[in-house]
Amino acid sequence: MDIILALKLVISTVIVLFLPGYFLSYMFLKKLNMDLFQRLIISLGLSLSFIPLLTYFFTLLGIRLNSISILLLLLIFTGIILLKYILEHKNNIGRSLNFKNFKESFKEYEMLSYLILAAILFISLVVRIIPINNIFVGPGSDSYHHTLIVQLIIENGGIPTSYEPYAPLSSFTYHFGFHSLVAFIYWLSGIDPTKLVLYTGQVLNGFFVLSIFIFVDRLFKDRNMALLSSFIVGLVSVFPAYLINWGRFTSLAGMVILPIAFLLFIETIKIEKRDIKILILSGIVLSGLFLTHYRIIIAALSFSMVYILYELYLNKDNLKREKEIILRCVIIGIIAIILLLPWFIHLMNNSHILSELPNTANYYSMERIGSSEGYYSNTFLLILSLGGILAGISKRNKYIIIISVWVSILIAFSNPYWIKLPCSGCLDFVTVVTLLFFPVSVTCSYFIIFLSEKIKTTPSKRILIFLIIIMVLIPISAIKISEVFDPSSVYIQKSDIEAMDWIRANTSNDSVFLTDSIDFDWNKDFVIGIDGGSWIPLLANRKVIIPPMTYLIENAYENNYTEKVKSMSKASESINSYSSIQFLIENNVTYVYFGGRNYGMLQLKNLQNNPYLELAYNKDGIWIFRINR
Repeated sequence: MDIILALKLVISTVIVLFLPGYFLSYMFLKKLNMDLFQRLIISLGLSLSFIPLLTYFFTLLGIRLNSISILLLLLIFTGIILLKYILEHKNNIGRSLNFKNFKESFKEYEMLSYLILAAILFISLVVRIIPINNIFVGPGSDSYHHTLIVQLIIENGGIPTSYEPYAPLSSFTYHFGFHSLVAFIYWLSGIDPTKLVLYTGQVLNGFFVLSIFIFVDRLFKDRNMALLSSFIVGLVSVFPAYLINWGRFTSLAGMVILPIAFLLFIETIKIEKRDIKILILSGIVLSGLFLTHYRIIIAALSFSMVYILYELYLNKDNLKREKEIILRCVIIGIIAIILLLPWFIHLMNNSHILSELPNTANYYSMERIGSSEGYYSNTFLLILSLGGILAGISKRNKYIIIISVWVSILIAFSNPYWIKLPCSGCLDFVTVVTLLFFPVSVTCSYFIIFLSEKIKTTPSKRILIFLIIIMVLIPISAIKISEVFDPSSVYIQKSDIEAMDWIRANTSNDSVFLTDSIDFDWNKDFVIGIDGGSWIPLLANRKVIIPPMTYLIENAYENNYTEKVKSMSKASESINSYSSIQFLIENNVTYVYFGGRNYGMLQLKNLQNNPYLELAYNKDGIWIFRINR
């Protein structure tokens, strides 16, 4: 990526990630005592929640989003912020803009801690961006449908009503927060969406250090603990860094919102006098989180339930306070429901998400987390985390107790094959495991601070010891995190790009490709693409038989579409038989694309010397065969 393109990416990403949220913060959170940097950090979660709502309501209103409308919207936000600032400081505007006063205010912001946070953020981003710099598209099976949905939002200027022209799915019910974010950045930068999905995902991965920092800093009132939590998330824990290998960008976006959603909810309940603005903002964040990820909202609601019950218990002798807590929660819920009502109706009429829950034990197996299970820091962090939980309970720390109960509930309900509980498995065990880095980083840092306070040394010596340890750990951790990314998880290689060029130049527009696929053993009807052929609709503008992974929750134009996809995948396993070829021809398949990964139903030995196939393309491990009719 050249310098100009990189600058466009950085500027566009920063504007989209922070400006909409800062607008909300400036309009709704003035009563919360936050310094400038805390307000900027919390803006990250607010932006991620606000953008999907903006996208959806503009779609409902029939207003098409594009570069001009997004730029105008952001200018309006900027103008309102400036106008409000001028009106609030009209009598001392000169003094408020005085550089000397601004410089002196840095002292109260504790600039050193923010500089350390900036260094942690920078290193976390660098070790995530460098390994993917020469990658063409996002890795894993999930990246294709994420990129496809971004493209659909861009082409439709809002939320699409179907997957056409890329897949024969007549509905669209998937959560779209991350995709809206990428589309906004695209409308500002013009960078290719296939690359933008990958970069935005890794930027969010690194920016989680900000979410965890503001959560710990505001609730535990301990800046050192906040920095330690950020360091653990950014450079020590295998998650969220490992999520890149699966293309779990939507899940990650929800996780980035989660600590800020928790913090805002707690601040909303804690504040002495009811503030309708903060209640409205909490409702906005809750609804935005739902649109970002349907499963992560379960984790958010679980935390909220634990926190509410804890507060009600603490105030059991204060009926007035209990009623006020319940009322505030009801108001937040009503606001969220009102905002989401059109989408709820749409889901009920079109989505099959509830009827397509996985039903086998394999789906909940630890084997699904791959090599992350053996990461070097896992055992160490687990021991520190357990120490933090015990220390927190012994000191009766409110938030450590709440976090511990919350995690226990998530684990208990995450696997229906462990304990038969109502709704168990809706937030699956693998998602819970990938989410644990958030609470683990908090309890680990709490334990480290707890131990440091037991050391009978001066605060300055303790800080020096911490700095030495961190300086030693940073290069080791940075190297380890940079190695988390597995290049073999990327389906599209340079050879695939060349094959896509050949397809566009040498095949007709109505060509249909059979691509390699596998069926997941956790769902008998679930078939997914497993090599670069999956990307043909986006990269070569031709149709494929295997649809994007989201097809099970959507409506299709054809009856029994799921059974058809399953049959097509099975046919590819026995493609050297006459009956399979006839079945493919009956379904208008004209070409077979083999990407050489040897993971799926297609086997090269069944394609070569096949009397029903004619070799059309063979270069650098990519094979394309034409079906003889």
